[in-house]
Amino acid sequence: IILIDSNTLSREGLRAIFGAGDFRVHAHAATLDEVLGAGPGTGAIGIILVDAAVLRNVGTDLPQLRALHPGAHVVLLTDQVEMRDMADAIQAGADGILMKDISVEALAQSMRLVLAGEKVFPTRLASLLVGGRLPAPMPDDRDRP
Repeated sequence: IILIDSNTLSREGLRAIFGAGDFRVHAHAATLDEVLGAGPGTGAIGIILVDAAVLRNVGTDLPQLRALHPGAHVVLLTDQVEMRDMADAIQAGADGILMKDISVEALAQSMRLVLAGEKVFPTRLASLLVGGRLPAPMPDDRDRP
């Protein structure tokens, strides 16, 4: 796993959680630029777990991460359900979106599902996906100068 989270306590907590379980944290960073600047690392990365708050533009940031680690699954952590942002993340190829209030057990199970090729999203978003009511991606104000 590569962890990207600007909050040191969150990063350290996730490292401790994963270290006590089935997963190994290969690298961690506070910013997306740290990971992108480091270039491809050694060894296969299964999951890149990213705090959604560190992304500038999900439509360009996720493809950059995928290009750097082509075999990795990208999972976003978020503390709020913004349907438009989640729709953009799905369009950009996110393999999962998890809420930050998830239990440790549910986090581990979700990570296993993603590694097995499944997509994992919050229940509310999944119901919109199944019902075909996902909002269309829209231009993001952050993309404008």
